[in-house]
Amino acid sequence: MSTQMNPFNITKAVDFSDQEIHAYWVDITEGRGFAEMVKPTSPMPMLILGGKGSGKTHLMRHISYALQKIRHAENLLEGIKSDGYLGIYLRCGGLNAARFSGKGQPEDAWIEVFAYYFELWIGQLLLATIIDLSTHSDELVSKEPDACRELAMLFDVPVNSCPSSFSAILSHLRELQRSLDAAVNNCAITRQLNARIELSRGSFTFGMPRILSTHLLPLRDTLYVFLIDEFENLTEAQQKHVNTLIREKERPCTFKIGARLYGMRTYRTYSADEDNKEGSEHETLRLDSRLRSKVSQYSTFAQRLIVKRLAEYGYISPGAGFEDSGEQCLGELFDVTPSSDLPLEETTYIIEKFRGRERPYFKTLREKLQTGIRAGVAPGVTSERDIQCIWTHFAFPKRRFWKRRTSSFSIKTGTLERTLFRRRRA
Repeated sequence: MSTQMNPFNITKAVDFSDQEIHAYWVDITEGRGFAEMVKPTSPMPMLILGGKGSGKTHLMRHISYALQKIRHAENLLEGIKSDGYLGIYLRCGGLNAARFSGKGQPEDAWIEVFAYYFELWIGQLLLATIIDLSTHSDELVSKEPDACRELAMLFDVPVNSCPSSFSAILSHLRELQRSLDAAVNNCAITRQLNARIELSRGSFTFGMPRILSTHLLPLRDTLYVFLIDEFENLTEAQQKHVNTLIREKERPCTFKIGARLYGMRTYRTYSADEDNKEGSEHETLRLDSRLRSKVSQYSTFAQRLIVKRLAEYGYISPGAGFEDSGEQCLGELFDVTPSSDLPLEETTYIIEKFRGRERPYFKTLREKLQTGIRAGVAPGVTSERDIQCIWTHFAFPKRRFWKRRTSSFSIKTGTLERTLFRRRRA
């Protein structure tokens, strides 16, 4: 007996493979689609803000190198040149960020250690990308020794043997990270932070793209886009460091920062403690509100997302026009709810549930007011008649579900009752 999997079991883009991100991708019909929104070839940094599930991670992974590689499988280097950018995706995990604080060490020490760790992290991701890209171009390989000599000069502490390959530098960075990981992890026990910093702030983040674009001619006009996702997981001090990189960025690199709507803990930088300003240091894409701003387009986009997922799992046969036909099928599978402020059919169960008896939220309100009268802490409410008057003002016979929301509001604020009584006694 065969069983079909639920196409919607996975709800987070972080759990998708690169191939699934590519397969499930659906663009919007507005203009040039998401490319026009996120502007991957623009040197201006961008904050991509949105609620949970708004599509930030899917969008950012879509413009990363891993997805560029899938899209341009036939000729990767030409595809990168055509795109005009190289996307370097990194996800800020909460477990990793939390390591750089406390343990008996001053905050300024952790700031420097995190900045160093960030350079090692960026360096490894970018080098791994260039190494993979080099397998598709002999021209990149031929310029590798010259580029490596300059990359070695970015270290504050001289490298023992001058590396002549990207792989050698990558191995050195990995060894430095292992040493730093051990120092950070053991600090909780030893209360000593035995770390040696061998890279200055921004040295690899800005230095590597500059050197690579100088020596690797096929990438000379390519913009290196650092895609930093789940920014909300960083502490305020850590965000301040990244904000400083955004402010002090150098060509040919830029940043796209993905965060929850309220995930930006600070806009402050270490550049004279100034804030990054929208329109000056960065622009902002509020993803979910942008998508919902055009209702008809958003509805089509959402339906196509569903159809695409159903097709990938075999529930719909892909073919010419399958998205349009799939949308029509979806319309037949769902009830159409009459448009109103509060659909009565969906709230009828509340009326039936409490028919013939006082609703519990009104009972609670009545009891609280009675207690308030006895204790003398209910200004303007002195009798059962007053309590009944409040009940009358909160009763909406044709919209009974409103009662619970309104009475809850009055209990929290305590102001609506007084307003009602002032009007009644006037």
